[in-house]
Amino acid sequence: MKYNKRGVTLVSVLIIILVLSILSYMVVISTEQIVFDTFKKEFSREYKLVKASVNDYILRNSGIIDFEEDVIDMSEIDSSDIGQFNSEDIEDDEIAVYVIDLERIGITSATYGVKAEGDNDDVYVISKNTKTVYYKKGYEYDDHIYYVGVED
Repeated sequence: MKYNKRGVTLVSVLIIILVLSILSYMVVISTEQIVFDTFKKEFSREYKLVKASVNDYILRNSGIIDFEEDVIDMSEIDSSDIGQFNSEDIEDDEIAVYVIDLERIGITSATYGVKAEGDNDDVYVISKNTKTVYYKKGYEYDDHIYYVGVED
């Protein structure tokens, strides 16, 4: 008596499932990286726009910066990210800054620096000492927090 075997074996089904799982994982990871890169570029673009607009505002106002005063608390910044503030005079773990009023510098729509949901750290600031623009809350990317534009 001869048996005619038809169908798919359990081993071949498991191999197909494994291959499909690996492919789906790769698609998810690459999609996630594309999304992160898009947000990084958006932050960098907006940061450069704010920086240029602030410089124009200062030039139009004969060097006078008449924004609300604030400080950046350096004790809350991770040691791996503190290098972004190398040129600053830090007194009592603080940097003296002005809070940038986006409307006054001509920026009507922004993603960052808009005090979203009452977050007082979600603002762009300019250092009183060096005139460097910072995003006070910081933009988190690739295990670092960036207070200035993210390099490409």
